[in-house]
Order: sequence, then C-alpha cells, then structure tokens
Amino acid sequence: MCVVTNQIDIGKSVVTIRIGSVNYHILNNNMHIISIAPKCRLIPVIRTKTELFSETVSNAQKKYNLDVIINGPMCNVTWGGVGHALINDEAEASATTNIGYALFENTLHGSTSPDMFYIAQKKDYSWVAGFGNLPNDSTFYSGMGGLSPLIINGMRYGKGNMYNRKLDDANYSGEPKPEHKQFLIQRNNNTYRDLDTQNTKQKAGIGITGDGRVFIILQDPHIMYVTGHDAFRDTFVRYGCVSALAVDGSDSIFLNLCGNFKMKAGSSKNSLQTFGLGFRHDGTK
Repeated sequence: MCVVTNQIDIGKSVVTIRIGSVNYHILNNNMHIISIAPKCRLIPVIRTKTELFSETVSNAQKKYNLDVIINGPMCNVTWGGVGHALINDEAEASATTNIGYALFENTLHGSTSPDMFYIAQKKDYSWVAGFGNLPNDSTFYSGMGGLSPLIINGMRYGKGNMYNRKLDDANYSGEPKPEHKQFLIQRNNNTYRDLDTQNTKQKAGIGITGDGRVFIILQDPHIMYVTGHDAFRDTFVRYGCVSALAVDGSDSIFLNLCGNFKMKAGSSKNSLQTFGLGFRHDGTK
C-alpha cells in the first residue's frame, strides 16, 4: 500500500523512507536503493497509444496500484519518432521498437533480442532470469526482455571471463571451454563491456534475492559522482541478489514511487519510451 508510514534521517549519509512493505534508501553517493518484500508482482507498463510515457506510467500506477515503476530496456526509433522527440511532442507508440519482449496478460509486445537477457515471474511469484528472448511460457505471469546482465543465477557478468585459478589455455572472452566452466567466477559479456566503457553516471537495474525480495537500484542522474559498472553490479551482490539486470541508462532513467516521480526521464525519452517495469507488493509486511 502506497502510504508513507515512517521516515528517518540518519545524519547526512542515508535517508530511509518506509512505505508499507517498500523500503527506499538514498545513500550518500546518491544511489537510490528500493527493496520490496517477497511476493512482489512484476507488472510491465506498456504504451500503446500516442501520449507521453509519463502519462502512461501515471495511468498504470493507478490502475494496478503499483508501488514502484522504472524505465525498461533500450529501443530503436523511427525518423518520425525522432522528429516528435526534437519538439518534446507525443510520438506514436509504433515509432518506437523496443529491444526485447514484454510479457503481460498472456501477450508478447516488442521485438526479438536473442543476444540480450530477460527477467520473468511465474504465477506463483517465483523468478526466472536467462539469456535470449523472453519465452512465451504458459507458467509465466509476466516478464521483460532486452536487458543487460549483471548477475544471472549467481554468476557475475563483466569484462572478460575470470576463473578462480590459473588456466593457461582458458578463453578470457567468448564461451568458456566446457572443462573450465567449473572454475568460472565471472562470465564475459560484450554489452556489459560496452556499458562500462561508456561510463554513464545514470544507471538503473533490478535484482532478485534467493527468497524473492526485489531490489531496484538507480544512480541519481543529476550528480557528478560516477559509479563504475562493476561497483553498480556489486551493489546488488552486497544486497544478496542472485540475479540482477540493468535497464536502459542515461536520461532514460525515471523513478515513480507510489504515484510520484522521484526522478524524471529526459523530455525526448519521455516522448519515445513505451516499456517500463512496475512492481506491486501483494503480501503482508
């Protein structure tokens, strides 16, 4: 339930706001960390008509009583969509092609993304993360593809394959040799490498712990402090996430908390976005 029940200001380093079963922390490096108790439902937010995405988000928040909404994966845009974005005007939903599928209410939206990753939730609230296109699985309640890997099923992703011992003939990029997979502690991923090279200060992602707790972590887009991609990933590790995936970064990032925008996407992105990830806690505190 979206009602602020407690607020604590701890010095200058951390602000903690408790909203029902949602905890919202702002750390001293302006890292925003939201945790939601187990039995949290993933609700994709999908724009299908000509309107700003912020309006789609606000309507979805009210319709599904969502606690948290963030932006989704990267997308491709038509020239017509670019024209709308230049004047901060509403673009047709068809002007944007999302990289990856969104699954909601038994329907797949978006496009193929076989080289990206997905997060999905089953009807029993359990979570599945994997590589490739989001499957149209009858046991899935919802899901989002086109995401970048940070941690998948306990395996960290990063720049190059890393092993827990010296292996003279190991593959340090690409597919590890079958006989070396037992020693692998970090899996190479080229998308991860590209994002780390870009070194954008605005980052956002979702992580899942072994007991089903959800962590949503965002780097404030209005500060100069830059968190490296490894440090961003390792924040999810510190909170016990067994899987974590990054959404689109830079000025695509927004955060809607209980119907209020704590962060807003850039005006051009607001014209073009069509996918977001919504979260609603369905259990008790």
